[in-house]
Amino acid sequence: MFNKKSILNKKDVLVTGAAGVIGRELINLLKEAGANIRAVDFQEKPAAFGNIDYFRCDLSHPDSQFLFRFEPNYVFHLAADFERSAENLLFWDTNFANNILASHYTLNQAVKCPALKKIIFASSYLIYDKKLYNDTGGGNVLSEKSIINPRNICGVSKLQTERDIEFFYEKMNRRFSYACARIFRVYGQGSRDIISRWVRLALRSEELSVFDAKNSFDYIYAKDAALGLIKMAEIEEAKGIINLGTGVSASIGEVLELIRHLMPEVKSKNVKKSIFLESSCADVSKLKKKLGWIPQTRLEDGIKEIIAYEKKKISQR
Repeated sequence: MFNKKSILNKKDVLVTGAAGVIGRELINLLKEAGANIRAVDFQEKPAAFGNIDYFRCDLSHPDSQFLFRFEPNYVFHLAADFERSAENLLFWDTNFANNILASHYTLNQAVKCPALKKIIFASSYLIYDKKLYNDTGGGNVLSEKSIINPRNICGVSKLQTERDIEFFYEKMNRRFSYACARIFRVYGQGSRDIISRWVRLALRSEELSVFDAKNSFDYIYAKDAALGLIKMAEIEEAKGIINLGTGVSASIGEVLELIRHLMPEVKSKNVKKSIFLESSCADVSKLKKKLGWIPQTRLEDGIKEIIAYEKKKISQR
C-alpha cells in the first residue's frame, strides 16, 4: 500500500493504455498514491475505475484532445497493440497506427507541457536481437547493453519510441526525465497471455494445445510490472533504459505443470507446431540497483490469482 509520502500524491498523472492488463493495475496503484489521474484508452472505461477522469479516444489521430485542460507532471505511456504470436499483414497497418503514430502524437503533446517532470514508457525486450535468445538451451540473459535488432515490427515501434523520447530529452535541454522499461513476458488478470487463456480453457473443461514446450520466458505479473513503473516514476535515479522482468525464466512445460498442480483436472495435448524457438531472461541487476527492488510475485502465486479471478468472473455471470 502507498502512503501520502509518495511523490505522486496530488500530482497530475497521465496514463495511456489505461484499460490494458498493466494499465488497470497501474491505475489502482496511482489511486492509492493519491495521484490526480487522467486515463486514456480506446476501450470502454473499466467499471473498477470509478470516477477517475477517463478519455476514450484514438491516440493515432493528431487532433485527439486527451490533454484538454490537463497538464501532466508524469506520463505513463502504455498504449500499444501487438500480436501474441506471428504478426500478419493486417498488423502492419495496426502497428503503424496504434504504436508508431499514437506514440508520436502522445509525445508531441506531452513534451510541450511546462510542468512535465518524467515520462515512463512501457517498452519491450523484443528490441533485443532475436539471435541472442532464439534457442531452447536456456541461459540467455539479456541486459540493457545487449545487441539491439528488433525481431518484429512491434519491437521496431518500441525502439522508435525510445529514440523519440531520447531525442526530445536532448533537444529540449533535458528539462524532463524519462525511463524506458523494457518489459519481459507479462501475464495478468483478464489478459490474452497464454496463462490466462489456458486457465479459461481449463475452467471450460477444454483441452489445452501445447507446442514449443521447451520455450522459456521471463514471466512478470502485471501487478509487479505496474509497481515497477511506479517506482521508476518515484525514484530520480531510475532513468534511461531499464529491464523490467524477474530474472527467472520458466518453460511452457513448467507453466503447464504449475497449472496442472493447481487444476488437476486439466487436459492437454502436444501439437507438432513451432512458431519461434525462445529462451529469454532479464538481467535485472540495473533494476535492483536503481530501484532497490525486484518483482516479488512467484509464478505459481500469480497463476493462483488468475485462477481465482477467472472463477469469480464465471460466478458473476
